[in-house]
Amino acid sequence: MKLLHLLKAIFFVLTGTLLLLGSTLTFAQPSKEDMKTGSIASSRMVPIGWSKFKSGPCALPAGQRFGRIVLNVNKYALNTWWQVKKLNQPALDGYLSFDGKGEPDIRSAASEAQALAISLRLGLYNSQVTGVSKEEAKKKTIELIRSLVHRHLANSVNGWGSVWQSPLCAASTCMAGWLMWDQLDVQTRKETVKMLESEAVWVMSNKGKPVIKTYRDRSGRIISPGDTGSEENAWDSDLLVAATAMLPGDVNYSRWMNKVIELELATFSRPSDVERTDVYNGKPLSEWLYGSNANEDGTLINHKIVHPDYMTSGLFEFTPIAFYGLAHRAVPKAGLFNCDLITTHWQICCSLQVK
Repeated sequence: MKLLHLLKAIFFVLTGTLLLLGSTLTFAQPSKEDMKTGSIASSRMVPIGWSKFKSGPCALPAGQRFGRIVLNVNKYALNTWWQVKKLNQPALDGYLSFDGKGEPDIRSAASEAQALAISLRLGLYNSQVTGVSKEEAKKKTIELIRSLVHRHLANSVNGWGSVWQSPLCAASTCMAGWLMWDQLDVQTRKETVKMLESEAVWVMSNKGKPVIKTYRDRSGRIISPGDTGSEENAWDSDLLVAATAMLPGDVNYSRWMNKVIELELATFSRPSDVERTDVYNGKPLSEWLYGSNANEDGTLINHKIVHPDYMTSGLFEFTPIAFYGLAHRAVPKAGLFNCDLITTHWQICCSLQVK
């Protein structure tokens, strides 16, 4: 499994575990006091209401297992990866350069920032495992966040962003920034919002295309041979989920949410779904879909094969539960559309590969 998919899987499972703790952990809306602070008023960002959380150790085996995985990822990030990427040598402007603005440069940094922020803010981080003190880990995490948002084209000339995969990197960076919000300086907070809004505009434009990407059109004809649009729909929806969770008072909220539903339903849509009349957010399913991304049996095609990796990609980049759970918001029904079908057939594909 790719590193990014692993990191997304970790966050999905950890967040799901926290949501399932029930009496141990309770999500709540940010208090009025939280929303009245000067920093919140200037950025319009609604922070996570940490004061309303009740914390406790995770006793579930899955949570403990993924906790160990996260710590191992943190150890790699803070030591080997940090050295290989030469992140101890900031550019002349005081920000990390990431050696470029392409996918390999930005995606890994955003993913590592998210994993570190999750570990630090959910009480998982353990310096005895990573070999790096908590204060140093926090410092490096904040440095990643501030550099990622500053290097975005919304904040820097010739920055990264507004390309096919940039919403994914921006969503990961937003999650990291949101988790560490009270540790960020005012400039970084403002630049985080500007990055988020810029990528939201990009997604709302269908990234320069007439409609969102699908594998088949409504007639069932394959229009993207060997290349499903599932994972792309998933990460584009994740960016707008971040926007609706973090900026719920924005004037574009309704438009963003409408697009979230469209992208979520498209992610795992099948050919037969384009004729269905069951209602999602006020409209029949058939009226939401421009085509389909999954085969009828729940498998996905990418790189011209039935590709289990891309089935997990959609599942783990398709994370409305994480953002909305932290915001104490209901997850739209569309946010779980066909996930059970995809999971079942992913398990079948994996068992066949093992044999």
